[in-house]
Amino acid sequence: MECIKLIYQKNNNPATLEEYIKLINGKGIKKPYWRPTPTRVDPKKLQIAIIKNAYILMFERFGYAFLFDKEYDRIREQLLNPESDIYPLKCWFQGPFPEERIGVPFITEKNLESIFVLFKLTTKLRKRIFGVVLPLSGAKIEKTILELNNRFVDQQQFAVNMMSFTDDYLTNLESVNLLLKYMEKQK
Repeated sequence: MECIKLIYQKNNNPATLEEYIKLINGKGIKKPYWRPTPTRVDPKKLQIAIIKNAYILMFERFGYAFLFDKEYDRIREQLLNPESDIYPLKCWFQGPFPEERIGVPFITEKNLESIFVLFKLTTKLRKRIFGVVLPLSGAKIEKTILELNNRFVDQQQFAVNMMSFTDDYLTNLESVNLLLKYMEKQK
């Protein structure tokens, strides 16, 4: 039954899988031979697309408030030059995240202050919720991503303090000024 560890049991009929394993073991084959079908998905382009989506959602929510921060120059440069490595491409996490958190909250935990864009990607096969870490004025994003990644790997969950802003940051100048003051405190 050694080869059962190599086969994803959740997506297979248990009875059929058991017969297959007996057949393989009966012929003296240690491991099933499987050649994955080539995929057209370029992992780097996928990562850049995830960052681009988060960038657009952040802009939709907050307008120009963050776009003048030099960290966002790095993101724009990365989007314009996808073949280069300018911004950390593995700045995203894949759930489980609760759907009610979808939006553009801030991570407010000390030394992790950042923007955490949550969005749902729906394909023909499944729905996934992605969380993308974007910089919050002056914070070193690499350090934040590393810490969040370590937590996610160690704890298999994403437990951080977050705060959602619900004001109108596109037309309400008072809200924009409050947001800019908040960002200034984070420097």
